[in-house]
Amino acid sequence: MTGLRSLVRRHWLLCLALLAGVLLRAVAMLGMLIVNFSHDLDWSWWFAKLWPGTADRVAYALLHFFAAEKFHALFSFLFGWGFALQMERTEARGVRFFPLYARRLFVLLLFGLVNLVLLNWDATLVEYALTGYLLFLFRARALKVVLVAAVLCACYWPAHEAFIVRNHARRLEDPRTAEATRQADVKEKAEDIASQESDLQFSAHASFRQFIVRDAREIADDLSSGDFYLGLLGYPLPLLLLGLYVGRRRILQNVSAHLGFVRQVFWWGLGLGLLGNGIGVLVSSYPGTYQAPWAKSWIGDAAFHQVGVPALCFCYASAIVLLAQRPAWKVRFAPLLPVGRMALSNYLLHIPIFDLLFYGLGFFGKVGPLLGVPIGLAVFLLEVRFSGWWMRRFRFGPAEWLWRTLTYGRLQPMRPQRRVVVPGAWGAVTATAAARQEGAS
Repeated sequence: MTGLRSLVRRHWLLCLALLAGVLLRAVAMLGMLIVNFSHDLDWSWWFAKLWPGTADRVAYALLHFFAAEKFHALFSFLFGWGFALQMERTEARGVRFFPLYARRLFVLLLFGLVNLVLLNWDATLVEYALTGYLLFLFRARALKVVLVAAVLCACYWPAHEAFIVRNHARRLEDPRTAEATRQADVKEKAEDIASQESDLQFSAHASFRQFIVRDAREIADDLSSGDFYLGLLGYPLPLLLLGLYVGRRRILQNVSAHLGFVRQVFWWGLGLGLLGNGIGVLVSSYPGTYQAPWAKSWIGDAAFHQVGVPALCFCYASAIVLLAQRPAWKVRFAPLLPVGRMALSNYLLHIPIFDLLFYGLGFFGKVGPLLGVPIGLAVFLLEVRFSGWWMRRFRFGPAEWLWRTLTYGRLQPMRPQRRVVVPGAWGAVTATAAARQEGAS
């Protein structure tokens, strides 16, 4: 009887952990969508020409401080956490984890390549797939080793940039190379502006076939470059390792036993996040304004990316987890759960919506950071309604279903199984579906 109770309790904790992860994915999707629609557009470099007004500048500064890259970092962290959770679930079923998850990563890589070539979005899925294979090296390592590896990997990009900055400073200090270095800097800046303007014209007039040819060439160049793979060590690997660390410590799997730790993460994340982002915003360059000196820019980038971004990311995540322990907030968060359960589908859905609004309906170059926020919120609310409608009828999102089908090599059932009410969960939860739902982790 004791063994049965332990099994039931573990099953309930697993369902609750899945719900916590699903909720955090939904929040990450909201944040990434707003940032994509208002901050990270391809034309943000032309900031001063298109939006010289104070309102757009203030909106951009607030987005840069509180949102830029934070939710992408949260999504990366959840990918690593999902690795640990699926490893635990797979091994509990007596199934070999490595071949199953290796196939899963390979299918994700195919998704990412198709996404890059056809939709010209970003390399996020490709980065996750390739970096995910590195997590196998740490699946049985001591937790201290995982944590130290995450810290060391996070130092890669600051060390890389410091080396470049130092070499540049030496060339400027050397009378034999100073003039040639300054001329090279001017030439590089001019070429960069010309390239951006050329890309802008290409985006406005190129055919779909020309887009595909260009994207395929750029992807081939990136994947054949060793710098691309080395860059993955600096990002997103550190966040994936931190997610693996939290997953193996079973913090989200049993939040009630780690509430003190989660509260500490919130306060430390808030303090370090405000400090790191503050330094980064003060010394970093803004689109269309000025370029900070090399050394100054390096300090700002390091403070922003290596301190401010992950700190605020974990501050937001811990705040959501703490709020989700309260019954009233569980009710408020419930409509977001379907978005998180089909996070990959929603992520891919952002792309045609974005293209329709900004290219098809002419928002491109007319909607600045200030208006981009409500547009992003409106799109997210539509995804909430669509996801809720879909998940009431099916077990998986369409992309998740295809992902699982290709991973397992057989068609997966789409219709939900019988509903089981899980005590303490957020309403009537389909426990079996939740336990099998792998979403976009």
